[in-house]
Amino acid sequence: MHNLVRTTFGKSFLSASLLLCALQACKQRTIDGNTQSVEKDDPLVKQIVATYKVMPYLGSPYYKFDWDDYAACLPKEAKLHLSALAARLNVNKYELFTVAVGEGLGFRFDNAYDEQAFLNDPVSGFGELGTDVFGSELSELRSAQLLPSDFKEIKGQQNFNVPGDFYLKDHERSEAADQGATVTVKSAEFRNLKAGLTGFSALYANRQRMFLSLASRLGYKNITADQKMYWNYYYYQNPGMAGNALRSRGIAVRFIGTADSPRPPGIPMKSLKRVATMRHVMGKRSLEIETPCRQPVFGNPGNSEGFQLAKSPNNKPSKPKFVKDIPTEIGQSDLCEGSKNEEAGLSSAAKVKSCQILRDWDAK
Repeated sequence: MHNLVRTTFGKSFLSASLLLCALQACKQRTIDGNTQSVEKDDPLVKQIVATYKVMPYLGSPYYKFDWDDYAACLPKEAKLHLSALAARLNVNKYELFTVAVGEGLGFRFDNAYDEQAFLNDPVSGFGELGTDVFGSELSELRSAQLLPSDFKEIKGQQNFNVPGDFYLKDHERSEAADQGATVTVKSAEFRNLKAGLTGFSALYANRQRMFLSLASRLGYKNITADQKMYWNYYYYQNPGMAGNALRSRGIAVRFIGTADSPRPPGIPMKSLKRVATMRHVMGKRSLEIETPCRQPVFGNPGNSEGFQLAKSPNNKPSKPKFVKDIPTEIGQSDLCEGSKNEEAGLSSAAKVKSCQILRDWDAK
């Protein structure tokens, strides 16, 4: 829910990262902000870029592995729990996972010594899952039955020396929309990953409930999976801003600039890139039990801010040349379900091809 900002590292870290990359035979990356030129020849990535006009998040400036690698290496019990949560809350499990990684779960992967630490160590809802306002919305989550009835709060102390799944904790959060002013938010600390995913999924499902309620009142029907994730994430970041945007510009999945966002690239672009990333992880079937872990993502803690930057001869990060990161319009995916957005200007053949790609993904 908050935007994590990370800094560049010293030469010693870069040397260690290069050695680790060589030992693990990891892919070569060129990173510029939030766009990567990695795997640009991958047919799935090409399909996604053709459809959404943005690159999915593969690595990032601060994570060590591709997001689909994290999904494939998610321990079996966590995959099963996430699937159960998704089914109970009626939210796509790939959507839940993609948003969780972007909110900080990637740092947990990068810092865990092994699977058991990843699963069993306490989880910072504020730092690792973006559940900044979990405490503020707790009563609403319970009344809407988005949390299990036996999901127990620890009261009177802030530790896990007694039984319980979570305790509430205040954090200071910087508000970009208010020139960096800080506000106190009531988040939560969770006993382990299972409890953390339970709390995160409930909060996310509540934001989906807000979106679907307004969309219904505005008369929208046959909402596509892309539209749902785009607006769910928008609501997860800022429900007030999302509601205003939905009323003013309609449900179409598109990026129209930063007028309705506090700073570029803004929530609209972040929402769109998460849709593209969900499609990438889903296309790889990375959350399925039978999908093997392809990279050793555990066992090298301490480098939570990730990849070395590929350098150009003048020692500045080189720019990827694959795709422009900020399209002026998007809407291909919405055309499958008769969306109002007819502004993309696609030919009939392009519409059919794009819709077939999305139907193929949805069938997996």
